[in-house]
Amino acid sequence: MNLVTYVLIQAELADLTLRVRGWALEEFIQSGERAELLGPVTDPTLYRDAGGWLREILRLARAAKDFRDATRDIPEAWLAGLIPALCEKRPPGPVQGIRAEGLAP
Repeated sequence: MNLVTYVLIQAELADLTLRVRGWALEEFIQSGERAELLGPVTDPTLYRDAGGWLREILRLARAAKDFRDATRDIPEAWLAGLIPALCEKRPPGPVQGIRAEGLAP
């Protein structure tokens, strides 16, 4: 992996962390779970056609919730400062293990 890719991934992770903090994932998951339970009864045809999609969306929502919960203790100010610093190629603090052409082994 080269340095540019490494820095871009850091910026994207910081951005993603900030964005998922505002998502109402618990309510979204609860609504989806209700649809999974009631769909086969209330609209079997729709559930047959869209049930697989619903299961995948719920899987993504649960993963996003796990990610949000795992990153909850990272200060928002630090994340917000990381993105501009990375865009300037100036990470906020020491970065170990990076060479100009990629990551050190």
